[in-house]
Amino acid sequence: MLKRAGELFSILTDRSFETLSLEFDDADTPHLAGVRSNGDRVRLPGLSAGVGDQLYLSLRIAAVEEYLEHAAPLPFIADDLFVK
Repeated sequence: MLKRAGELFSILTDRSFETLSLEFDDADTPHLAGVRSNGDRVRLPGLSAGVGDQLYLSLRIAAVEEYLEHAAPLPFIADDLFVK
């Protein structure tokens, strides 16, 4: 799911980010980060509100796609996608 979300995130940010990655801190806590083409990694707190919304949307779409691979197809109804 992370790979697909990274692909979608790249598309939604007009290739400002290449993909997503998980980084672990000293306590082995995972943190999601956007990876730029030069290799710089930007964690969620460093993203603008708009890019944060794009990240959220890419994760939601990837989750729905993964769900549909393992479940019977159901209609997809979306309301207020950009509201957190």
